[in-house]
Amino acid sequence: MKTCPVGVAWSDVASATDVAHAYGTECSNRGLCVDGACVCQAGWEGVACERMACPNACSGHGRCMTMREYAETERNPQECRTTDELLANAKCTAKTLADRPLLPEDILLPKACATQCENTYTEGALPGYTSASYYTPYKYENWDADMIQGCHCDVGWSGYDCSLKDCPKGDDPMTTVTVAADTYTRQEIKVTSASSGSFRLNFMGAETSDISSSDSASTMTAKLLALPTIDGVAVSFSTGAAPISASADVTFTVTFTQQFGRIPRLTFKSQTLSLTYVKTTLGEKENLECSDRGFCDTATGICTCATFFKSSNGHNAAGQRGDCGFAEGQITKCPAMNMGSSCSGQNGFCSGPPSYKCTCNQPNTASPDCFLFSCPRGPAWFDLPIADNVAHQEAECSNRGLCDRTTGICQCQDGFEGTACERLKCPENGLACSGKGVCATMANLAEYGIDPVTGATASYTYGRTPGDAQRWDHSSIKGCHCSAGYKGYDCSIAECPLGDDPYSEYVKLGALVKQKNHIVKLTCAAGATGAIQIKYRDQTTISIPHTATASYVEEQIETMTRIGDVLVSYSTGTTFCGSSQNDVYIEYLTLHNGNSNYKDQTLRKKPVGIYNLTFTGTLAPKVLFDTHVEGTKEYNICSDRGICDTSTGTCTCFTGAGSSDGQGNLGTLSNCGHILPFTSSSSS
Repeated sequence: MKTCPVGVAWSDVASATDVAHAYGTECSNRGLCVDGACVCQAGWEGVACERMACPNACSGHGRCMTMREYAETERNPQECRTTDELLANAKCTAKTLADRPLLPEDILLPKACATQCENTYTEGALPGYTSASYYTPYKYENWDADMIQGCHCDVGWSGYDCSLKDCPKGDDPMTTVTVAADTYTRQEIKVTSASSGSFRLNFMGAETSDISSSDSASTMTAKLLALPTIDGVAVSFSTGAAPISASADVTFTVTFTQQFGRIPRLTFKSQTLSLTYVKTTLGEKENLECSDRGFCDTATGICTCATFFKSSNGHNAAGQRGDCGFAEGQITKCPAMNMGSSCSGQNGFCSGPPSYKCTCNQPNTASPDCFLFSCPRGPAWFDLPIADNVAHQEAECSNRGLCDRTTGICQCQDGFEGTACERLKCPENGLACSGKGVCATMANLAEYGIDPVTGATASYTYGRTPGDAQRWDHSSIKGCHCSAGYKGYDCSIAECPLGDDPYSEYVKLGALVKQKNHIVKLTCAAGATGAIQIKYRDQTTISIPHTATASYVEEQIETMTRIGDVLVSYSTGTTFCGSSQNDVYIEYLTLHNGNSNYKDQTLRKKPVGIYNLTFTGTLAPKVLFDTHVEGTKEYNICSDRGICDTSTGTCTCFTGAGSSDGQGNLGTLSNCGHILPFTSSSSS
C-alpha cells in the first residue's frame, strides 16, 4: 500500500491540553490518499494538502502569500501610524501598552501607541552606513504560518479576494481643526554634524535619490515628490532658508499635504551623516473613504457624493481627488442620499451644525447617511500580526467573505460558515463528515483526546485560556471525529478488519523467532480478598470477586468488545487470588500490534495503550500489572493478504487466504489471516 505525503493536521484531536495540529498527518487531514498521492478537499493545495488556497486567485489584483510571508514583507497598515505627539496637549509616551495614557480609542488605538510602534523600527550603524533606520516587521511563526494563504491586494484594490475597487479617501470638510498647525501630519528627522555628505529617505518601500546636505528645502521636496508612494509634501529646515550643511545640528520637517491620517514613518540611511528620527505629529485631517460624504461603488472605485459635496483638492477647495471632500455652498442638513430623509430616518441621528454628521445605529454604519449595513466581524483568517506571533484580529466577514451592504449579510467563500464567515466548515461528502462522524470545533474535538498510557478518553481542553494567540483557532476550525469503523478527514473511508499476516510466522530478532501473542500479567498478593473491575480504554467489566475462576474472568473481559478474544490462565490454583501469590495471565488472541521489524508491514500508527489495562475496586491496590510476553504479530489491514474496499469495509482476499480466528486458523474474522488448505487433483 502506497503512503502519501504528510503535514501538519488542519484539524485533529488534541494529544494533551492545548497541544494539537500534529505533524506527520497524512494529507494534513484535508485530503484522501489515493495511490500514493493526496487528493485534496476543494480549496486546499500542496502535495500534502497543507496549504489553504488563495480565494479566486486574488481576482488577478493581488499576490497570494502565506501568513509568514505577509508578515515579513508588508507593514501593518494600522501599525506605526500614530505618534508621540497626537494632538495638542496629548502625548503618547507610554513605555508599555498597560501604561499608555487614557485617550479616546479613535485617537489612540491599542496597537498604535508610538512607543510600542518604535519596536518595529531599528536605528543605528550598518555595514557601509554611518546611520540607518529601517522597518523591522513582526514575525509570525505559529502552526499556521505556512499553511493559511491569503491575498495581499495591489494598490487600489481590497477585499479578501482583491475583487473590490477602492474609492478615493479624503478629509471630511465639515469637521473642524483644533489647532491650525496640526492640520497635516509632520515628521521630523535630525541631522547631526552635517557639514557635508548625503542621505536617502525611504517611504513605504520607495527610496529617493541622494539628498545632499547642501540641498535646499525645495530640492529635497522635489526628490520626495519623485517617489510613487508620496502624493504631496513640503519640506522645511530648522535653519530656515539655509541648507542643512549650514549648522552642526539641523532638524528637517516633512509635512504630508495630500496623505492624511496615520501614515508610516520615513526611514533613512547615510554613509556619511548621522541622522536620528525625532517625532511625528499627527495631523487632524481625516483619511475617510469618499471623505465620509459619499458612497463608494466598489465595482468602479468611484464615489457618489451626497448633495452639495464634490471632489476636492485636499485643501477644502474643488479638485480632482474624487473624494467628496469639498462642500459647495452652505450645508444645512445631514446626508440624505438614499431614503430622502437625513440619516435614513430612524437608522441614525443628525448632529446638526456645524458638522451635520450622522451618528448611525448599528449595523447601519457603512455609509454616511446610515442607509447601508456593516457586516458581522470575526477572527481574521488572513491578516498582519500586531506583535510577534499575534495575529487573527477581528475583521469584517473574518476576511473570508464579502459584505452585502444592502443586507448586512456576509457572502462567505465556499467552505466557510457563520454569520461572520468565522468558521471553517467540516468536510462534506453529501453530509458533514459523510454522515459517519461528529463535526466539531478544535475546542470540542479536544474532548475526544486519548490518554497516552491507557488509551481511554482523556477529555483535554484546547484554547480555553482567553486571548491565547497560539490557539486562536479553537472555535474557528472544525473537523470530523469519525464513528467506529470509519476514518479519513471526511469519515468517508470504511475501515477493513485488521489481522496478523499468516505468511510472516517468524520475525527476525537477531535470529528467526516464532511470532508470539502479547501476554500481560496480573499478580495478586497472597491472601488478598475483595473484588476488582478491569477497564480497557472506555469499557469496564462488572466486579470480579477474588474467588473467580479463569474461565469466568475470561468471559467478563470479553464483554469489553474492543479487546477481542483472550485466553486467561493462572500460575497456581483455581481462583483469581488465593492463599499464595498468584499470576493471572491474559493472552490477546485477536488484538496484535507487534513485529515492527517486518519490512513489508503496512505503515500504521500504533494505537496508544493498545494492551494496557487499569483497575478499580477493593482488590485493585493488591494487584500489579506488567507485560509478560511482548507480542510480535502484525495487526494490518486485511492481514496484508487482501485488498480493502474502503467503500464497504470488506477485504477481498488474495488467492489462498481467507477468514481467520486471529491465530492463523480458520475463523469468523474476515481479515484474510488464514492460509486455506491446498488441494490438488490427479489424473490417471
